[in-house]
Amino acid sequence: MILQALVKYYEMMAAEDKLPKQGYCTGKVSYALELSGEGELCGITTLRLPVEHGKKKGDAAQLLEVPEQESRSVNILPFFLCDNAIYLLGLDTKGNPKRALQCFEASKKLHREILSGVDHPAARAILAFFDRWDPAAAAENRYVKDHLAGLTAGGNLIFQADDQYAQGIPALREAWEAYCAAQEQGVELPCLVTGARQPIAILHGKIRGVKDAQSVGANLVSFNSSAYESYGRDKAQGLNAPVGKYAAFAYVTALNALLANSEHRLIISDTTVVFWAESANPDFQILFNAAMNPKEDNQKMLCAILEKISRGLPPKEGVNPETPFYILGLAPNAARLSVRFFLQDSFGNFLKHIQQHYSDMEIEKAPYEF
Repeated sequence: MILQALVKYYEMMAAEDKLPKQGYCTGKVSYALELSGEGELCGITTLRLPVEHGKKKGDAAQLLEVPEQESRSVNILPFFLCDNAIYLLGLDTKGNPKRALQCFEASKKLHREILSGVDHPAARAILAFFDRWDPAAAAENRYVKDHLAGLTAGGNLIFQADDQYAQGIPALREAWEAYCAAQEQGVELPCLVTGARQPIAILHGKIRGVKDAQSVGANLVSFNSSAYESYGRDKAQGLNAPVGKYAAFAYVTALNALLANSEHRLIISDTTVVFWAESANPDFQILFNAAMNPKEDNQKMLCAILEKISRGLPPKEGVNPETPFYILGLAPNAARLSVRFFLQDSFGNFLKHIQQHYSDMEIEKAPYEF
């Protein structure tokens, strides 16, 4: 039920363009490489935005929709149109120029495979850039020098051609989507989430944002040892619990989005709790947050919410108390995640339980204290 609920939430939010479509993800982007029509690097634009952490001011990478990026560790794995300076510039940031060159060449090969034959100026500019760029001299480029500290820190870069971000150009998106469709090979089985017969995801994406889990993310669904395998699925990993590639993408995208949004997340001891409604109306999580986190500035609202619920009324206009609501508790477990609890009920019933809790915890005052 967890994956089904997350896939349903993904589809609801994607329909309103609030989550990326299949084949894309939300990436943290720090810089844009400005390219001329001939593929010459003519500038690097900072995309980092000013942020405040308490009294401290700084900047943070901008969140943009980019082509999907798989998990990588020590392997060489280039990403399309959005990657770090090692892959897109061949910039040696780790004291290993040979590997930096290998990463650049892998990126060049991927972009050639996808963009060759695409009749668009941006595609031609990107391919020309890879042909003319010299990774060995990357650190000496005047634009790279201006942003060397940030580039070395590992921020992601995108291409900008003719004042457009490359990942948003329809012709390049079509090329990427055609490439992804061609990769949709593999064992076809009925998906346990959607019921449709489709290629099964062997590896699922990483879940990020769970307290104390690995910084690169952890898996909610994962099989990598014979101790967890069954039904003859030896060394078959994801085939042990067949989830289609679409459903795997959808639930990972939805859960990562929920974890990244403080309005959908609470920390209780070592458990990270996420919650969501079968509705795009943000009032559900706002009201639930207020009920779970009573503060001086939300006491009036909380009292009004609970008073309406006690009378069987909607807590707020447009908020249907019968709307299904979900609460998921996650905790780290090595490279995986443990599910501490998964609760599902109507939104109104959850608020009634919270109201009952406050009622049970109320301390009766002695007559002389009134």
